[in-house]
Amino acid sequence: MSGVLDKLGPLAPVHAAGLGAIGLVAVAAWLVVVRPSSAQEHERELLIRRLAEAEPRLIELETTLARTRAETDAARRAHEARQDKLGGPELRNARLTSLTQLADECGLRIDRMEPGAIEREGMYLVMPIRIEGVGGYPRCARFLSLLIERFSDMNAVAFSLDAEAGAGARPARFGFDLDWYADPAGHDMESPDGSLDG
Repeated sequence: MSGVLDKLGPLAPVHAAGLGAIGLVAVAAWLVVVRPSSAQEHERELLIRRLAEAEPRLIELETTLARTRAETDAARRAHEARQDKLGGPELRNARLTSLTQLADECGLRIDRMEPGAIEREGMYLVMPIRIEGVGGYPRCARFLSLLIERFSDMNAVAFSLDAEAGAGARPARFGFDLDWYADPAGHDMESPDGSLDG
């Protein structure tokens, strides 16, 4: 190597410095460009692997979100439809008459029908209704089924049946606790004397 520098003459130190600078630039380029790009490639591969592993979970979450949105929309539409169908509390006697007719249709004998006080519950007025009477399980089951089918503004809260088996047993006695939902629009709460303020 010294022979090569000797041939360069007085410019040898300049050439040596140039070669050294080129070497330093090459090393710096490797440190700045090549080495980071291999680290970036490794990081890129790691990210691709993580994305591939996360993809099934992302699809599951998207499916759940779509299902939840559909259920929420359906519940909102059902709520809006129910709001449209709700009558006001002034229809209380008509509803009690309808329940009596339904019980007759199902072969149930009503001994007692007791409407409770109307109370505000969220966006609705709710009137509890207690019905007691005589009739077996199949007739009671039919009553509840038709109640749900025909009266979307009613809810069966509780049902009881007291029946004895065997010949000579007394007739089965039933009890229903129902809630009737009414539209509060234009109606105040029930006044102390039991009448409705509107």
